Amino acid sequence: MRLVRTGMVVILLSGVAAGASDFLTEGADNARTGWVRDEKVFTKANVGSMKLLWKVKLESTPRAMHNLFAPLVAERVNTADGTRELAVVAGVTDDLFGIDVATGKQIWHRRFDSTLAKPGGTNDTLCPGGQTAVPTMAQSAPGTYTIYAVSWDGRLRQVNLADGKDVAPPEKFIPGGGKPYALNLHDRVIYTATAQGCGGLTNAFYSFDLATRRASAFIPAGGGLWGRRGAAIDPEGRVFLGTGDAEFDPLTRRLGNGIVGVKLDEKKQLQLTDFFGAPNANWLWRRDLDVNTTPVVIDYRNRKFLVGTSKECRLWLLDREGLGGEDHRTTVHTTPLICNDAQAFDARGIWGALSAWQDPQGTQWVLAPFWGPVSTTFKAPIEHARATGGGVAAFKLEMLRFAAGNARLVDDHG
Repeated sequence: MRLVRTGMVVILLSGVAAGASDFLTEGADNARTGWVRDEKVFTKANVGSMKLLWKVKLESTPRAMHNLFAPLVAERVNTADGTRELAVVAGVTDDLFGIDVATGKQIWHRRFDSTLAKPGGTNDTLCPGGQTAVPTMAQSAPGTYTIYAVSWDGRLRQVNLADGKDVAPPEKFIPGGGKPYALNLHDRVIYTATAQGCGGLTNAFYSFDLATRRASAFIPAGGGLWGRRGAAIDPEGRVFLGTGDAEFDPLTRRLGNGIVGVKLDEKKQLQLTDFFGAPNANWLWRRDLDVNTTPVVIDYRNRKFLVGTSKECRLWLLDREGLGGEDHRTTVHTTPLICNDAQAFDARGIWGALSAWQDPQGTQWVLAPFWGPVSTTFKAPIEHARATGGGVAAFKLEMLRFAAGNARLVDDHG
């Protein structure tokens, strides 16, 4: 994928003249791995020769440190001018922009209307107001793509990628005035989660069934639901997200500072399926070391894994068939501390999105971006630098032969 965003300008970079792959959702797939499996443009041989092809300024108004979000791209879209590779970029001020990837030309712009009495947003960095959920897309027919977006008033928007026109009327999805995170689409159901109590909303999972046009919500009685990539979804339809900023106490049905799994029942209502809280979950909560990123779904060698993390700066490898085991507190494997020796809640720890991919030899990798110095106790077999301001740690998923069914993450690159 060759499209990146920066501030109010979308920039196209390329190293070779080749086609891109569809990138229809934040994190590339339902599992939120960040792995564009069919991308063949960049190689180790040509990545160093990237050049700027074009840039375009989009009329989106910055708001409380928010502006444009990551582009989504469809390679072959039927338009009035023939087949085009198109990108859609969402802006916090309830904007959508359609861009011709080959030329950088903006071909359409939508600014959603609002049912809110005061749709102008705020100056609060945590609760800026506006469109905070990255949209998702789906191919409805060959060459035809629908964008699914949520405007600040909580209505689901269905927009044709080719021309920016509605393909269905706006429908109520979530309460207005909140802060939903990136949308995910699985089996014709749209999922999101609201965070940080913005607009007075209780933090919750939400679903919208496109066939029945019915919405559902599940409240984990937890905290922030921080993951900006939104919920991760596995092939079985289970939906996973972390819950920061609250106590973990299953006996009182409080599932803060853990990872929660939900799934639609036969009546299309979200129900709790499983949950996990680290052994030190409440210590993390008291120190504000939240579970603050979207977990990643991995299927590997007939095992169903989930990888999560927090600002503490270590990874948890979990079995999706039983998050945390019988006591909901036990991991398959926990990595050493990667960073954050000071156990500080700001300017340290893992804040960005985890990623996962398999190399051509079939080895499963998990990558974790971190902020701040590497832990003095963390040692990797290969270290390209001893980072002081941040870096990326790469782990291999290793299945243990001496203990059937066991696995661990092995730090390989620092």
